Amino acid sequence: MTEAGPRSAGDWEYALSAGDELVLAHLGSVSPGGPVRARQPHVVVVLAAAVWAEAQQAGLHGPSTSEVRLDAVARGLADGPGELLAAAPAPAGLGAEQRDELLGDPAGLGEAASLAGDVLAGHLASGAGTIADHLTRDSRAELLRRLGE
Repeated sequence: MTEAGPRSAGDWEYALSAGDELVLAHLGSVSPGGPVRARQPHVVVVLAAAVWAEAQQAGLHGPSTSEVRLDAVARGLADGPGELLAAAPAPAGLGAEQRDELLGDPAGLGEAASLAGDVLAGHLASGAGTIADHLTRDSRAELLRRLGE
C-alpha cells in the first residue's frame, strides 16, 4: 500500500473526480441502464486508481492531474488493475470501500476493469488525448446546451 500523505490524499481526490467525470460523460453518450451504470462506483474507483498511478508516475499533482494521457491510463489498467487498486490511497468515504470490495472479489475486479476500459476506449475514440481534452470538450458542450435552454 502506498503511503498516503497530504499531497497523495489530495491527488487521490483529483483522480477520483477525473474517474467520475469520465464515467459520467460516458453514461451521457450511451443508452441508459447499461453495465457501466450498474457498476458505476466500482468503475469510477478503478479509473481513479489508474489515473492516480499515471499522474504519480508522470509527476502530475493536483489540478495538473487533468494532463494525464488517457492512452497511458488504459495501458496501466490493462497491465494490472489489482496492483493499481492496492496502491491507491483511497480513504474511507472516497473509494476505500469499493477498492477493498474489489480486491476481495477477483471476478468483480475483472468486470469493473473491463468496463473502465470500455469507458476509456470511448473517450479515446472521440479524440480525447488527456483528461483535460475530455473536460474541455464536454464542458463546452454543456455550456452550449445550457445557453440553448
